[in-house]
Amino acid sequence: MPTKAERTRNHIIQTSSMLFHQKGYANTSMSDILDATGLSKGGVYGNFESKEEIVLEAFKYNTSLLFKRNSLLMNNDKLSSIEKLYSILKLHYKNINDLKLAGQCPLLNTAVEIDDTNPELMERVVEVMDQWQQSLKTIISEGKAKQEIKDNIDANYYVGLFVSMVEGGIFLSRIYKNQIYIDNNLQEIKKIIIRDLVRI
Repeated sequence: MPTKAERTRNHIIQTSSMLFHQKGYANTSMSDILDATGLSKGGVYGNFESKEEIVLEAFKYNTSLLFKRNSLLMNNDKLSSIEKLYSILKLHYKNINDLKLAGQCPLLNTAVEIDDTNPELMERVVEVMDQWQQSLKTIISEGKAKQEIKDNIDANYYVGLFVSMVEGGIFLSRIYKNQIYIDNNLQEIKKIIIRDLVRI
C-alpha cells in the first residue's frame, strides 16, 4: 500500500499531467498546480524541487498510460503480425480518446510546445517515440519470420510512414475538430498494409 508521501506525489503528478495537457507547460503556473491539487507550497515543493521536475514526471505519466495497452497486443499470440501492426496504430488514437485527452497526443503536444527550450523533456519525447516505433518494427520482423509479411519490406520506411500518418491525422482532426482526418489516415494505412506488406 502506498505511503502518504507516495499518494501525495502521485496526486501532484496525475493532476498536473492533465493541467499541462490542457493548458500547455508554459501557460501552467505553480499557482495553477497548487489550486488544482489543493496543496500548499510546502506540500508541492516537499515532493518536487521545481515545476520542470513536475513537467517531466507528468509527461512520463501521460505517455505510460498512452502506451500501457500496447504490450497486451504485442504479446497476443492469437493475432497475426498484420493484425497486431494495424491494431497498435489504431489503438494509439483510441487510447487518446479513452484517456479523455481531448483528441490530443501527449507526444505531439509536447514536441511542438517545448521545441529546444527543455532538452531533457525533448530527449524523453524522442525516447518514447523510439520505443513506439521499435515495437512496430519488432512486429514487422516477427511477421517476416512467420511468413506473414514480405521479406523485402523496409521496416524503417513503413513505420515512419505509418506513425507520421497517425500523428498527422490526429493533428488535423484536433485543429478542425473533425475525426474524419484520422479515420481517413487509418483506412489508408490499412490499404497500404494489405497492398504492400501482406505476403500472398
